[in-house]
Amino acid sequence: MSLSKSNELLRSAYQIAQREGKNTNWEAFINNLRKELLVQAGLSEDETNENYILRATVTPKTYRIVKAEFDDFDWKLSS
Repeated sequence: MSLSKSNELLRSAYQIAQREGKNTNWEAFINNLRKELLVQAGLSEDETNENYILRATVTPKTYRIVKAEFDDFDWKLSS
């Protein structure tokens, strides 16, 4: 996305903050943010790999925490 698209998202975020989140189409806003974060990470805005999406949409600290929890997960199914 272009700089103008990023600026548009910042302006939207500002307007949402001004309204204190009232009258906000959160689904559309979140989807647009996700797409922009993916593109800025060098990925397609239609990326489906959850690991790539996670890395592109969270802070590095959050990614490390989630990855550590995921790596420690016991994959054995209980019978």
